[in-house]
Amino acid sequence: MKKVKRIDTTEIKGVDIDWLKRINFNWILNSDDFVSYATCIFYVLLNREENITEEKIVKEFLKELHSHHPRRVIKEAELILTKLFPDLKN
Repeated sequence: MKKVKRIDTTEIKGVDIDWLKRINFNWILNSDDFVSYATCIFYVLLNREENITEEKIVKEFLKELHSHHPRRVIKEAELILTKLFPDLKN
């Protein structure tokens, strides 16, 4: 995350939409939501895990998805990014 200064959230490439459709949750994710979940997930995993695997990423994603509404995750991601990149704060 420290290497990324700007993220174009208009299109997320490499996401298996069919995989997302199989997950049972009550809202539709837009690209901003997806980037926010990813920000929070990787922040947690980078602070908690030494070895990040695809399995840990998926488990954390499912946990976040089922326990936090996308609007809340966006706020959390903004706090994380402001902490990491203070110059991004308006």
